[in-house]
Amino acid sequence: MAATMGMKTLMLVLVGLLSMAANAVEAVQVPLQPFPLSKVVESRQQDIPEYRLITGPLSSIGAIVRAEQEEIVKGKVSVVTYEVPRVHTPREVMEHYLSQIAENNARILFRCEGRDCGRSNDWANEIFEERILYGHDRYQYYTVASFTKGGVPYVGVIYTIRRGNQRIYAHTEFIELSEPYGAKKSDSDRYLMIPASEISETRTLNEKLNPWLEKVKAEFKKPQIVIVTYSKQASASELENLEEAKNQGRIMQLYLARQAVPESSIEVIAVGPFASESVFSEHKVFVRIYAVEAK
Repeated sequence: MAATMGMKTLMLVLVGLLSMAANAVEAVQVPLQPFPLSKVVESRQQDIPEYRLITGPLSSIGAIVRAEQEEIVKGKVSVVTYEVPRVHTPREVMEHYLSQIAENNARILFRCEGRDCGRSNDWANEIFEERILYGHDRYQYYTVASFTKGGVPYVGVIYTIRRGNQRIYAHTEFIELSEPYGAKKSDSDRYLMIPASEISETRTLNEKLNPWLEKVKAEFKKPQIVIVTYSKQASASELENLEEAKNQGRIMQLYLARQAVPESSIEVIAVGPFASESVFSEHKVFVRIYAVEAK
């Protein structure tokens, strides 16, 4: 009887410890919502005085791995790795995060996908030190962006990958900063905002876009143009607003193509009405155009 009671007590203790461990994994709070039905695999949080922020693709010579561009930032770092249901793709997961970033006064610092990012083995083992992130080079996506959530400035690092066993993982690292990233820069340095009323007026559009494009060409060796579109008209449904945002994106994409911007270097992200109210305080239908360095 005593042995049975002792075994039951031991089992209860073990269950309690496992429960505590599970709760500890989920205790880290992050500013962006994970992909639906994702499962937390690993999480941690710590203050890092010199965080290595990778803003370019990786390359390797023998055992030496280097980033084409990187910088150092300081802040509290929250790291969470998720496993995503296999019915989804790494691209879907990345787009889930991009749509949230776009809502929060974002500046995309660098993006890449597939083999343009470098070797998945290097990202997994040298940069993130998470071996489960090692997968197919062509099924990897990486984004680093600065944004503000709840008045708090962050830099977010997001990496999604499909492994050889077909499992999908999303690795996120959010650095909480003491001041906004690039605080000395004005909004015009981060993106160009164009309301829908100006998109339909060629002369006004030319006057605004042409100087910006010249500046982009001078600043970036190989610019990647990201068009983020918004629409929140009271008379339209959410789906109608989303379609309107997509339409504005297509118009801007065609315009940029006519300005000799390669179509392959233009990406459109339609947010539609799915952004905070503050985003629409000045205009209800508009686009933001970002420029980042591509490989």
